[in-house]
Amino acid sequence: MALVTNIRAAYRRGLGRHGLTTVVGLLVAALVVGIAAPAAAGAVPAGDSSLAQGHAEVIAHGVALMPTIPVIWRVSTHPAQVPAQAPVAGRVLGFVLADQGAILITDANTNDQVRLAPGEAAFVHEGDRQVRTSLGGTPAEYVALDLVPATDKENIGTGSLVYASPSFTAPAGKHDLNLIRDVLEPGETASVPATGAPSLILITAGSVKAQAGGRSATLQAGTAVALLGGVTLTGAGSGTATFVAALIGQQVNATIAPAAPTAAAPATGTSITLTLRVCPAGLDASTALATLRNQCVVTTSGVDFKLDTRTFNGAKPPFTPLTLADATANSDGSFTWSHLPQSRFAITQTAFPARGMSLWAPASDGISYDPQIGIAVDTGSLDPAQEAALRHQHVEAFDFRQAAPSTGSITVAPFACPDGMTPHNLDPSQCQSASQVAVLQIFVVGSGANRHTLDDAQAQGGRFTWSDLPFGKYLLQAAQLADGYDRYLVPNLDGLNSDPAAGYNVAPDTGYIVPLDADHTHVSLNVYVFKAPAQAATGSIRVTAHLCPPGMDLTSLDMSACAVVTGGVDFMLTSDHLQRPYTLSDALDAGGGTYAWQGLPFGGYHIAQTRFPDGVTTYWIQTSDAVGGGPDVGYDAGIAADAPARDLHVFDFQMGASGAGAAAAATAAP
Repeated sequence: MALVTNIRAAYRRGLGRHGLTTVVGLLVAALVVGIAAPAAAGAVPAGDSSLAQGHAEVIAHGVALMPTIPVIWRVSTHPAQVPAQAPVAGRVLGFVLADQGAILITDANTNDQVRLAPGEAAFVHEGDRQVRTSLGGTPAEYVALDLVPATDKENIGTGSLVYASPSFTAPAGKHDLNLIRDVLEPGETASVPATGAPSLILITAGSVKAQAGGRSATLQAGTAVALLGGVTLTGAGSGTATFVAALIGQQVNATIAPAAPTAAAPATGTSITLTLRVCPAGLDASTALATLRNQCVVTTSGVDFKLDTRTFNGAKPPFTPLTLADATANSDGSFTWSHLPQSRFAITQTAFPARGMSLWAPASDGISYDPQIGIAVDTGSLDPAQEAALRHQHVEAFDFRQAAPSTGSITVAPFACPDGMTPHNLDPSQCQSASQVAVLQIFVVGSGANRHTLDDAQAQGGRFTWSDLPFGKYLLQAAQLADGYDRYLVPNLDGLNSDPAAGYNVAPDTGYIVPLDADHTHVSLNVYVFKAPAQAATGSIRVTAHLCPPGMDLTSLDMSACAVVTGGVDFMLTSDHLQRPYTLSDALDAGGGTYAWQGLPFGGYHIAQTRFPDGVTTYWIQTSDAVGGGPDVGYDAGIAADAPARDLHVFDFQMGASGAGAAAAATAAP
């Protein structure tokens, strides 16, 4: 799928240089209105209907109690480490989607395991303790699609946040959560039903046109967006497109009555008291216990734990898990769970006071620590001599600060794009993996230190990885391109000199800046290489704004009376030929109030004024063709081989004393 590559390209540094709201702003404006309101009841397809419509499939699902506080949909990427380095961690409600490598998910409490091949997914319950490992010899990236409290937007451990939706109120009670997947051929259509709550849509391959509420936008691979209401998705590129959608489905009211207690039920009246100390950096489980007690501070803020029975001899005693909210807070900073049965328990930490911390507890009678299950605590024993001593357990626990990483890796995958494709009309699905199309190198920005070429990288399946790189800012550049190719692009990365979104030719003072730090330890990038154009097929659109006197409108327009505006205005130029909307910041200042967008591929364009001089209420754009969209939605204009340059004059009208100026202009505009 190369999904993590596309996601990181689309969202690095807060959605890249221009942002998701720019790319799909019109669509989101139509669909996200009211997203923070409580979900409407009864909007989910009724009866036994599946949320997967047409040939879409549900690839993961589960039932969960919805949070009662504002929540968000969140997308993040994470590396599944090799088994020797994979940690046990508490997980949040949502789904796990494997990308290019297979991963193994192991439940730390039950040892149940799920293998996910690329493209497969699994449902995750809130609070699950899991180990996520790569089944290959190197870390494997996966994508997490989570439904979490809005306050937990940044709480993703060592992962990289790539998208967070606006906050909203989830429907009350238990609901069925579904992750559906569909594959679209060019022009083929699929539907994501309205459920009464925002749905999270992630494009995993190709290009998809999303339509809803009379609006539409084309979304590229790696784009995620939360939308409220039914959405129609159409394959927009020339190749196959794939998407996944996470939906909050029907309410689930069925419950299972608890079994009647039997005479053999375990006795209650036991308790577990937990004291947590947070330790400074440099201390760990090898430190003397007396030193830990002296230097580590008892902490009650920002932490939480789950107490549950654990599996023994293949069976797990029935028990409703408890948290610190169910415990009594003691004056010494400890917490006590009372009235417990005699059983074998596991205590797992679900919230830490800071990122990058790990739990440990020293062993004592009936208490031990296992990184796979947490703190094991027994409140009963088969030995009558020990039973009284184990009935009331006191657990000492310590949170250690893990050493911060200081090195990371950069992975690059070169792709050769077909004739006619440029950075402005890039369709990644049409580009082919080609390891020989570019000679790539990296080095530290400024100093030139730590220079590496592809010969120094580990090659696997058309991807090249430089490992053990000290943190810093690296410059990725092409030292040479294959014959017939003249430009390369890494989407949505900052660059050195000129506009990085336009791509770079081979030059010593250009390239893309790749930050490697604690928040970006494993960076994976696609490098798209373009053929030299056989013939220029581009043109330009020039725009000049004029401010007309108060009271003048389209019916009384005297162009000679309108003065050229040299500042305080802006326009948005959009087209299917552009990778993103253009503003005047992308245009050449030709002087005298005229701005020119140059190097535009031939075709149709849409222009709208987005910033006005004070007092302006409407505008009209004089076009030489008969097509016009009006002042509310903008105007259409095109360029072609027989008319490669367009000069557009914009007339801004001010409200006159009678108030008739704007109304007349709005009525008379074509």
